[in-house]
Amino acid sequence: MEISSAQIKAERSFKYALLAPAVIWVIALTFFPILAAVHYSFANYVLGEGITSYVGFDNYARLLTDWNFWYAIFITVLFVGITVPIEVCAGFLLAWIITIGLPGKSFFRPILTAPRLGCLNVHASLLPRWRGAAPIQRALLAGDRKTGITIMQMEEGLDTGPILLQETVPIAADATSAGLSAELAILGGQLMLTALDGVAERRLLAKPQPQEGVTYAPKIGREEGLLDWRLYSTDLERRVRAFDPWPGSFFDTGAERIRVHAAVDLPGPAGGVPGTVLDDRLSVACGEGVLRPLRLQRPGRAALDASAFLRGFPIPPGTRLLCPATS
Repeated sequence: MEISSAQIKAERSFKYALLAPAVIWVIALTFFPILAAVHYSFANYVLGEGITSYVGFDNYARLLTDWNFWYAIFITVLFVGITVPIEVCAGFLLAWIITIGLPGKSFFRPILTAPRLGCLNVHASLLPRWRGAAPIQRALLAGDRKTGITIMQMEEGLDTGPILLQETVPIAADATSAGLSAELAILGGQLMLTALDGVAERRLLAKPQPQEGVTYAPKIGREEGLLDWRLYSTDLERRVRAFDPWPGSFFDTGAERIRVHAAVDLPGPAGGVPGTVLDDRLSVACGEGVLRPLRLQRPGRAALDASAFLRGFPIPPGTRLLCPATS
């Protein structure tokens, strides 16, 4: 899938906007205690000893006729009425500045250029393939035979920075997102140390990313884990591996949502309507081919091999599993 400028802007805006609430509240929590201290000191002064003379149920009427009491309430309402809208407006303004930037200005350029040698980033793909939030999962979903680690110089674009180092890692036929992530994490740490030494000693020069082969890896949504039996069995088997451990792959029986931890793809004719259970081993007809879950889990239960799972929760041949709409 080719990346578009709109996708780049949308992903960048989403990531930057996540930072806005934290920045807003840092500022708010810095100035709010000062304003609050001034307000409450004044309110206490206005009330003074006047309120202590009204202690007791019988004196509530007298309290309600004391102008000092109502003046303190007025000050409180005024304080909240002024400061809250200001904080809300400031929050929206700050989020807008962080997300879009001031006209002709970049919010993050000073941050990226502040370190003497710039900012470096580890990315779990062979850029420019799979720029974005979920490169490992998208590589598995696409059936890639290889991936790797890229150490790049950070810039304002979404994973568009020039490349310092790259190393390729083959993707095994049974690779899962969890296992591949662990492997790439180790390699990423090693390459980052090498890159830091190389940049510091000026032995390593960054080169621009190729313009060809750019693809985008959008973040994973929980709904993507729902197995659509109308897809090819090859795609569903990849989905099971790509979404381990999160969000997980699952299907609905109508009574319960069953998670699939492992499955095998059986190419060939589907042998039935997609979603139909074909035998007592839980082989399920797909749009093309057959998917046989190998390890399953009911909600709140332990994961079990298919044979043990079916003894406690039988799904007989001929059962039609639900088919969600294909996106």
